[in-house]
Amino acid sequence: MTTVRPRNQPVSMPSPSVAAVRTHYDRADVLGRILDHLRLDADAGAVGAPGPPLDPDRLAPVSEFHLGGRWATRALAEAAGFGSGDLVLDVGSGVGGPSRYLAAVNGCRVVGVDLAPGYGRAAFALGRMCGIGDRLFYLAGDAGFLPLRDRAVDGVWLQHVSMNLPETDRLFVELARVARRGATLAVHEVVAGPDGAEGLRYPLPWAATPETSFLDQPAALVGAIAGAGFAIDRAEDVTGATLAWLADVRARGAEAVETPSALEVVVGPDWPTRARNVVRGVRDGQLQLLRVIARRM
Repeated sequence: MTTVRPRNQPVSMPSPSVAAVRTHYDRADVLGRILDHLRLDADAGAVGAPGPPLDPDRLAPVSEFHLGGRWATRALAEAAGFGSGDLVLDVGSGVGGPSRYLAAVNGCRVVGVDLAPGYGRAAFALGRMCGIGDRLFYLAGDAGFLPLRDRAVDGVWLQHVSMNLPETDRLFVELARVARRGATLAVHEVVAGPDGAEGLRYPLPWAATPETSFLDQPAALVGAIAGAGFAIDRAEDVTGATLAWLADVRARGAEAVETPSALEVVVGPDWPTRARNVVRGVRDGQLQLLRVIARRM
């Protein structure tokens, strides 16, 4: 069994935008607000507690921070093909929605890394409540400066992370460092549209102002992945499918448990504005959604 250990020497220093990004995301008592919203007891699912473990699907509406929600997580997991026992690194793991999915459905062991310490604490507690805490481990850290040894993981998971990082090339070099040969890289990212991202309205889910938004063109993102030592299996524009998902959520109205407004519980009271702005950016062609599957060479 692969063991997660800190590496001995850093290969890079944390990016200068780290403090701003951490401030943007970190919120006090994230776990408490999730439990209150879902009317859950903090002991639910604990060893020895009455009743069955919590179903991870119940947490999906408040823990899938990316366009497409659980639908996008499921599609990326199916494309990646991670298997039982694989150790997967979840970069920008948030409160653990995708990592719980990978543990519960694919049988993976997952180590999540996120800048916001409160997210990691919430993710750990929620994983325990779902009865899969023994497969989940969370660290507070910078994606460009991972506290993992070389060739430590069997797979890497990246959903809506690169737009927070000014040095995408460095990100994928670092991911290549910690991935063993043959490891799968699963990417689902927001990128700039065909005519660029000028004119976007702020705040957005990942940035309050343009100063902390770093959107790549699709070709640049794919190039950074290939340049770091990954062989591209496929790169797909999934913008159309994402718009179809949004239309379906809107059509189902109150029946749609994955309504984006649920994330206000975790992200903050301005979430509806952020959500409207990002959806408008996708519909207006300023933003695209890109899914990439690659293998570590």
